[in-house]
Amino acid sequence: MSRPSSASGVTRPWLIAMALWFLAVGAFTWLNLRNGTHYTICLLKNLTDIPCPGCGGTRATLALAKGHFAEAFSFNPLTTSILLLSPFLLFAYGWNHKRDPSERWRPGRVFWTIATTIVLTNWWFVMKNLP
Repeated sequence: MSRPSSASGVTRPWLIAMALWFLAVGAFTWLNLRNGTHYTICLLKNLTDIPCPGCGGTRATLALAKGHFAEAFSFNPLTTSILLLSPFLLFAYGWNHKRDPSERWRPGRVFWTIATTIVLTNWWFVMKNLP
């Protein structure tokens, strides 16, 4: 029997999954730094040797942190755009969440079609620009 979700939509299994994900990322980062290797936690890349739509996201984040916007965009445009828009996205999420539940915006078919198209276009860009 599943538990009802909380008002924020974050359930205990979701929190456990996020904690395990961050532990895995931390473990792989520690292994990479300690052994001078480059392990990846990307399941798609490990199984098929095909990069995922997020490939280059870490390099894009590091380039963005150094202020190299063009370089970050060349690594992964989707990650760069999301990072640059994140203050607006967080504000919009908070604003929407404060509204009456009957008036909240909920993504529909058009939103998911556009989002899927953006992710697939980004994936094509990442695959096209591989060394």
